Amino acid sequence: MDDPTGGGQVQIRDSAGVRIVEYAGTPDSAPHFRFSAAPIYRHGSRPGDYEFQYISSFTPRGGRFLPDGSAVISDGGTREVVLLGRDGALARILARRGEGPGEVSSAMPLVLSQDSIVIHDIRNRRFTLFVDGTLARTFGAHHTHNLRLLGSDGAGGVLMATNSYPASTSASGWTTGYLVRYDVVEAAVDTAGSYEGLHRSAGQFSNPFQAEGSMAAAAGRFVTGRTDIPELNWRLPDGSPDQVLRWKPERVHPTREHLDRFVEYYRRGLMRQGVPEDMLTEAVLRFQASYRLVPDEPLPLYRAVLADSEGRLWLEEYEPGNLHEGIVRHTVIAADGTWLGTVTAPERFIFLDAADDRVLGMAVDDLGVQHVVVYGLDAVRIVHTPPRSRK
Repeated sequence: MDDPTGGGQVQIRDSAGVRIVEYAGTPDSAPHFRFSAAPIYRHGSRPGDYEFQYISSFTPRGGRFLPDGSAVISDGGTREVVLLGRDGALARILARRGEGPGEVSSAMPLVLSQDSIVIHDIRNRRFTLFVDGTLARTFGAHHTHNLRLLGSDGAGGVLMATNSYPASTSASGWTTGYLVRYDVVEAAVDTAGSYEGLHRSAGQFSNPFQAEGSMAAAAGRFVTGRTDIPELNWRLPDGSPDQVLRWKPERVHPTREHLDRFVEYYRRGLMRQGVPEDMLTEAVLRFQASYRLVPDEPLPLYRAVLADSEGRLWLEEYEPGNLHEGIVRHTVIAADGTWLGTVTAPERFIFLDAADDRVLGMAVDDLGVQHVVVYGLDAVRIVHTPPRSRK
């Protein structure tokens, strides 16, 4: 059948109850929507705003929409959880730092409904449930210290995945991560499946552009993939396969220019940390000496797979060294595998969530101060264009 995105042919079939979506090539990058020209609100820069210190940009990311358009934000610096109204005003501090009832130490929030938010507190090893902004219940989470929160299964369970992998200096190849459904009421952990999580290089040198496993939870399902393989797999909470998406992209192989950008990103990071100039050059040379280009291995296809509150996936564009001049692009995929094009975010915007016609993110100003920003998502008329080159 024809590809509704304009990228050529797409085959959609059923195989033993599993939906298979296969594109003949890379679908058209023309987006179905775009960011509004100006933000709806920006919180963190006005008098009386909450002063954010560290909103996580790693999975899981530290902000989610509630169904009414308000937002819950976890600050890893203050170790507090904050609620912002739909208009961006500070509604309340939901949970403060501490170990007592209703307090948190290392918090990742998960929205269950408009009235219910559960917080995974790794350091205190518990889940804390808030209903209507009030502490409702605390559940033990002693078996989840090495698991990261992904999302809800839509039936009272929490979907999680391996958070870290054993250190090893001898073993090479792919390490195994695990997908887990956690019943917060029964405090029961059920392993739903496994995935390839992290690749370890053999020998003393590392590949600077190493592929990784990716995982998310979208619309009550696990989603897994590898950043070097053009395939994503949806699984039900019990681990059974539900949907597969495949495409055939143009692959790009690393060059010396890519390596230089990778090293430059590291150097800039040291400068932001205030490393003295007389130590900077030596540190960069040591870092560079530990990596070697692997010309036969193409660059990863994307950096991370993120899921929004609508069940869509946002594949964050891979940029060697992350030197994208503050601009990040995401390929958006609908819950049924439909390719929705590539969306360009505003400068210095880091995606957190999207729902309805809004997108939630974090922005960093010239002084390194973090703000919460919400933009509108405006529908656009589809004009099909060739995919953007990654060279």
